[in-house]
Amino acid sequence: MITDQVVTILSNGQAFTPAELVGHVPDLAGQPNSANVPALVLRLDCRFREHEGHWLLREGVIDPSQQFARRCKLIFRFNPKGELLKHLIPAVATQTGQPTMKSKK
Repeated sequence: MITDQVVTILSNGQAFTPAELVGHVPDLAGQPNSANVPALVLRLDCRFREHEGHWLLREGVIDPSQQFARRCKLIFRFNPKGELLKHLIPAVATQTGQPTMKSKK
């Protein structure tokens, strides 16, 4: 998703203009009107804020992979003996909103 990609890009603390983001978002490569997409995403999502023409993440916003890692650590902290893998993956998926990957048999 483009919004998640923008969050990941801005999560390092660096500010970008919408035009600069176009070159960093893989899903926008070669798309018509791609220059307008970041501008729209940045204005509609309250996780972003503008400062002198550049956009940043608001305080406390983390990218999806950081969120996933934090949730895993919480689960392990509150389950010191650990959980079986078949229980851990659904628990993390539920807490993060990320889909589980089904294994092929």
